[in-house]
Amino acid sequence: MEAETAGLLGTLIGACVSIATTFLSNRHAINMQSSADAIQREEKAREFQRENLLACQDMMQVIGRLIAKAFHEEAMAWGQGTAWGTHRFSNSLDDDLAAEKRKFAVLVERVADDTLRNELKLMGLALTQVVMAESFEEARDRLDAAMTANGKTMQLLGIVLRKTY
Repeated sequence: MEAETAGLLGTLIGACVSIATTFLSNRHAINMQSSADAIQREEKAREFQRENLLACQDMMQVIGRLIAKAFHEEAMAWGQGTAWGTHRFSNSLDDDLAAEKRKFAVLVERVADDTLRNELKLMGLALTQVVMAESFEEARDRLDAAMTANGKTMQLLGIVLRKTY
């Protein structure tokens, strides 16, 4: 009977070791998969931010050009005797500016970096203030200030963008 007991005990120990090995192996596989999933999610988030920041850069340039064009239209009308601020922009310029500012606002809200998001909002406000000016001089000064701020904002955007690579 001793041989039978030893055989049964050996079988039970072997089964327990096999179960423990399978458990540890499965747990390790689950942990590895969780780590891989976390890395993949992080990379997707970085890729999303990278694409969004690149779109913000492009949009800042587009809006800057549209604001400069609006300033130019207003200045041309003012030079022909129209009171500053009373000139209506061409429909295409007005529509383009409104559409691009809406797109920019959406992109800005998607920026993860709080400091950059606030700077982009301030940049958008500075550009808008150019067309809200009461006089040529005020508009020119606001345009100059907006373009200076644009350079600083682009630098910050570049710093944050490089961190996504």
